[in-house]
Amino acid sequence: MPEAGRSSAKRTGDRDDRGDTPVYVVNPLLTALTHIAPLEKLITLLEDIFEAEDSLPAEADQESLPTDFFSPLTTEPSRPQLHPNLVRKLTKLISQLTGPMRRHRSSTVTALVPHVPGPCSIGDVKTSILSRFLRILERSVRAGEDLDPFKADKPPEIRASTSPSKKSKVFKKPDTPLGGDEPQADANVDAAEPPSVTDSDLDHLAHTLEVARDSILAADCCIALLGADRLPKQVYSEELITACLGAVKNQLERIVYPFVESSDTSTLLLHVSKHEKAHRAQIAEVFQVLASVLPRINNLVCADTIAMSDSIIIQGVYIAIGPFFVAEAGASDSKGKKESFVVNTLGQTAMRGLRLEALSLIRSVRSTGSYRRHSHLSELRFADIR
Repeated sequence: MPEAGRSSAKRTGDRDDRGDTPVYVVNPLLTALTHIAPLEKLITLLEDIFEAEDSLPAEADQESLPTDFFSPLTTEPSRPQLHPNLVRKLTKLISQLTGPMRRHRSSTVTALVPHVPGPCSIGDVKTSILSRFLRILERSVRAGEDLDPFKADKPPEIRASTSPSKKSKVFKKPDTPLGGDEPQADANVDAAEPPSVTDSDLDHLAHTLEVARDSILAADCCIALLGADRLPKQVYSEELITACLGAVKNQLERIVYPFVESSDTSTLLLHVSKHEKAHRAQIAEVFQVLASVLPRINNLVCADTIAMSDSIIIQGVYIAIGPFFVAEAGASDSKGKKESFVVNTLGQTAMRGLRLEALSLIRSVRSTGSYRRHSHLSELRFADIR
């Protein structure tokens, strides 16, 4: 073949130099194959997880759990929870399959890759595999459903005396009448010492924050899977979706929002805010996972695969409006100081980014049939947060 003929032939991925703008020749067969590869990895990994669980002894204990697959935070070794690093890997594989595979899941893909055996998308995976995977993830979700690491432990008079937004009152000693007893200082001044934070309290807090993180990681993975493709109806469990949204709402309201507001109701939270950098790093990790799960909730609400119940929509509403009612600590500082432990922990634009994702979720919720059908959902008054 002449040299000119060889140079004019274009292969997949070759650059087209005929114009000023580079153009690449895209082969749909290669594109489909690149998306099938993550699916094969996902299925293989799930099979390995099932095999590891099936091989556990009848009376399994914590030491018998394979550390590569299962979390050391597992409370019931007979029903082990997945290791957080493994959950992250599974979520990443699912994310790689979410958008592109929807476009390729058609008869065209089958015609393009007839030689590729097995499923071509998550929707083609056996229902039994998906259901078992979701049941395993649900264990971690349930573990963090009702956590409250920063319980209010100070009575109202102590909160008032330690509140950073209020000036402490100075007791003024009145004149003592002749022959009279000296007035005693208010007993609450001496009694207003907050309970001390022990090493045991900090260790328990670290453990609780790890459970909270793993719970949101599992919820994130569940929601990512349910919103990835058109799955069989029996996979969409209302109880599971409710548990995932409940865990997200719980971690926002009991971990992130109190930390951002610098709530003075918890001695432990005040101590962590000022002194415990390691625990603040854990809170930041929880926040990052929560920030990533909101777009997935939005995708699930917008999906046309299944109609969401009113209870799920209501949960989505309260998750969406929550960030708009959080007053950030130091936001109204007259000196204009932006630096604070919240900014140093979560980042300068953390809450702004969370509110943007929440606003997108609000718009999606308002477009659902459940919101339009029921007037009591409209009474939540989204206009108040504009």
